[in-house]
Amino acid sequence: MTKNIYEEVTQTIDKETGEIEEVKRHVRRKIPRDKFAMIYIQEIAGLLEKTSPSETRVLVSILQDLQYNTNKIFLTKGVKERIADETDLKYGTVQNTIYSLSRKKILIRENSSEYLLNPNYFFKGEEIERAKVLKLVIEYRLTD
Repeated sequence: MTKNIYEEVTQTIDKETGEIEEVKRHVRRKIPRDKFAMIYIQEIAGLLEKTSPSETRVLVSILQDLQYNTNKIFLTKGVKERIADETDLKYGTVQNTIYSLSRKKILIRENSSEYLLNPNYFFKGEEIERAKVLKLVIEYRLTD
């Protein structure tokens, strides 16, 4: 889908000299909702202090590929290779980082290559769907 960009320019002109005194620009972009992810600041504040630079880079890459309204990501070999290319990390480092994020409960492993990004920290989708995914996470914790 293409982005619609709207730009509004306002100029203030000095009436005596005719000089432009001030120029204000306001740019608005129309981008599909599924290109945004919510980050819950209260929950993530302490978390960011505990993440390594490689974890942060992998997280940013994962955020781009989250499924809308489910927070799921399929981390197959091909996806991990792409993450390695995007983040300038080695494939083994990406694998170790995913394991580390799982141990910290930032990523929740559902199956061999299927993960859920913890919706307490991030969510890509509607708030009502987040509530459903949060309930699912709580159920996972009860059965661990």
